[in-house]
Amino acid sequence: MRDSQCRCDAAASSTTSVTAQCVLQVTADLFQRIERQGVPTTLMPAIGGLVTGLMALQYPEVLYQGFGNVNAILQNRDHFAPLLLFQILAVKIFCTSVSKGSGLVGGAYAPSIFMGRLS
Repeated sequence: MRDSQCRCDAAASSTTSVTAQCVLQVTADLFQRIERQGVPTTLMPAIGGLVTGLMALQYPEVLYQGFGNVNAILQNRDHFAPLLLFQILAVKIFCTSVSKGSGLVGGAYAPSIFMGRLS
């Protein structure tokens, strides 16, 4: 039983990683196209922040709150429906990609821990 659980976890984490890299590339390309259309570079972070903020209205867990949001999921995972966890994961991947693609400051370490915990 344990061996099959590890394989499932590995498959989920691998899929999450590949998906995150693909979405990051797509959003980076999108913001480059937007910039080539004449939108000033200085507006890119504002666009990224607006998109992330709108998504966070529905899924506030995607915002960085230290590691409090990771700990909350670790401690209360049974209280989250599997579909909700999947939705939070998808939105987190999207918001992280939009933030990085738009030029907002931020790393990938904390989001990757959060995404890894959800997957």
